[in-house]
Amino acid sequence: MAPMVGGAGSGMKDPRERQGGVDADPLPEAATVPRNNLAYAYQSAWRLEEAIPLYERTLTDRERVLGPDHPTVAVALYRLATAQLALGDASAAVGGFGRAAAIDEVAYGHDHPEVATDLERLATAQQGVHDTAGVVASLRRALEIRLETAGPNTAGVTELRRRPKNLLAH
Repeated sequence: MAPMVGGAGSGMKDPRERQGGVDADPLPEAATVPRNNLAYAYQSAWRLEEAIPLYERTLTDRERVLGPDHPTVAVALYRLATAQLALGDASAAVGGFGRAAAIDEVAYGHDHPEVATDLERLATAQQGVHDTAGVVASLRRALEIRLETAGPNTAGVTELRRRPKNLLAH
């Protein structure tokens, strides 16, 4: 008989029973949300050393539950990379942003605006490791996507056109 939750006669079964037994730990993705929110709160308060381990654990759990190529994993990667970049670890951030872009490209298509956003984030991290060629390539691809999806007369496109020129001027 299944363990009961909520006291005798409540009729509520232990939710772990449906997922492989009472001792199983198949953390549902939704259970990672509070930890992710706490990490974000720490990051917002510039307590990055406390945020990063929480983001790493969220990423690990989401990969385990959803698979390594799920769009929600891409979100976890981008949040971790953002904190790493803020802490000054641009090389780690390049890996996270790059993997997020690859996941989103497969999930949404090569010309989706989310891919452009991922590439813009990647370019910022690439700039932090002085990878000028990478920055230009990422921004060029992001600009192509933005032109295709939003058109030439939008603020985002104008800003993207300026970024490589500003980078090369320094």
